[in-house]
Amino acid sequence: MLALERIRDARVLQEAGCYSAAYYLAGYAVECALKARIARLILAETYPEKDSTKSFYHHDLERLKSKARLDDEYRAAVGESASLQTNWNTVKDWSGEARYVPSSEKAVRDLIDAIDDPHAGVLSWLKKYW
Repeated sequence: MLALERIRDARVLQEAGCYSAAYYLAGYAVECALKARIARLILAETYPEKDSTKSFYHHDLERLKSKARLDDEYRAAVGESASLQTNWNTVKDWSGEARYVPSSEKAVRDLIDAIDDPHAGVLSWLKKYW
């Protein structure tokens, strides 16, 4: 899965001190996971609604979560783990524009940890819906 490759790449870049690239790729891992879910939903529908694919050509993770039909699942998961909400709050503000903005070591560490936490990480949660 591309999302797992991107988070692994982000960790390598983080360890090499390439914080801006690591930050961008880490967020991109979540975007890939959400878009994988959306693609699966579209394939499940024998005839997708007109222009439905255009609605996810952006980098807004909150909108992608909604398009992936995961809002109810997210609320339920947060009810079981407040840490997931904390982690999502760290991740949701990531943007594709991150590739143009320098990132600090702390910002990268916080983002990667929020995504890749094995117990309450955003990617761990999203894996259930690929």
